[in-house]
Amino acid sequence: TREEAALLASDRRRNAASALEAFLHAYDPPLAEVLSAGLRLVQVVDETDTDQNPAARLAYDGFLPDGTWWDRPLSATTLGKLGSCPLQFFFRYVLGVRPLEEGAEEFRFEARELGVVVHALLERVYRDLREAGRLTGTDDPAELAAAGREALDRRWNEALEPMAKRIRPRFPVLFEAAETTWRRETEAFLERDLTRLAEGGHEILGTEESWNGEIPLTEAVRGLQETAVPDGPLFDAGSPPDSLPLRGTPDRVTRARDGAWLVSDYKTGGNLDKQVDASEILGGRRVQLPLYLLLAEARGAEQADAELLGLGPAFRNEGGFVQNGPVTLDRADFADLRPGFRETLAVLAWLARQGRFPFPEKDHGCKWCQFQRACRRHHFRSRLRVTRAREYRPYVWVRGKGKRTPFVKDRIAADAKRSAP
Repeated sequence: TREEAALLASDRRRNAASALEAFLHAYDPPLAEVLSAGLRLVQVVDETDTDQNPAARLAYDGFLPDGTWWDRPLSATTLGKLGSCPLQFFFRYVLGVRPLEEGAEEFRFEARELGVVVHALLERVYRDLREAGRLTGTDDPAELAAAGREALDRRWNEALEPMAKRIRPRFPVLFEAAETTWRRETEAFLERDLTRLAEGGHEILGTEESWNGEIPLTEAVRGLQETAVPDGPLFDAGSPPDSLPLRGTPDRVTRARDGAWLVSDYKTGGNLDKQVDASEILGGRRVQLPLYLLLAEARGAEQADAELLGLGPAFRNEGGFVQNGPVTLDRADFADLRPGFRETLAVLAWLARQGRFPFPEKDHGCKWCQFQRACRRHHFRSRLRVTRAREYRPYVWVRGKGKRTPFVKDRIAADAKRSAP
């Protein structure tokens, strides 16, 4: 049959797409014309010729030869995406692709929705306390905790109203059970949090306030430019910027009795310990807390710590904030990480400006990615091109950084030592 002949023709040539195109031109020219564009795309995607210029060789692998010259402020979310998977950043923020959001099911407490509700509730509670003249650094712990319970009583129904309207009419028992659990968790959270803030003499500086700052990267860029690479310059084009505009919105900021700022962020799920892991921070995958510390410094804080406060049933087994306290990135730990982290920011800024958006070789939450169908991480020839491309090596080296290899030069040296005979 014609179909069998086409398969045999494709099987006898190295490039099946070009063989199929030649076969169709000979035996079915109209069909060949219809399929020509698609077959040419398949040929390019299946090519592994490393002698081609990068614009041709990486044309469908996240490489933009003219760059993007990204100059917008980056946030913890966008930078975390860029560090975890540049290709995902490209889809979402450069191309502007928005995955379809699934509607909330009427009988489920969706994690994203719960996070929004809890953040809004706590923001209102702490704002009410501030407006009532509380959290001034001179509060009595018991009186502050009591005022917090009163504010929670006033704000509870208001915050849960959207979810209550959707779930309660059909599932009143389910809603009551979930509400009781969350109410108990939130009350315990406020009791411990307000008590420790009062005992530490904390004054509240703001809740959900937008921060913008310009982070200097001059020293980091100089260090990268001086980094020795075996076969040429570290960057195939251009150089990282000397500064990076950042923005962030901390859930809450307070100032302790000793003058140190404390930047707090609430979490209703996730592995919080990873957020302060040196390898995750230096590799650019967990950047929220270090970014908040850099922004606090840019806003005049002479000393600052950052913390994550786990709240809700998701932390029941691990204990969360109520049992185990906050997960903290303090000033001493960050002092050791700061130079290496600034270098990481410089490389990530270079990726965004120069248009270098590879997928990572190793899985980092790929099963949760909303762009799986558009990604070719599991396509053999695509993996060959991306992992061999010198244009993407700065990202590969940054991704491999850790506590013992905090700089790109350390990662290069470690790789050379490992591959030495």
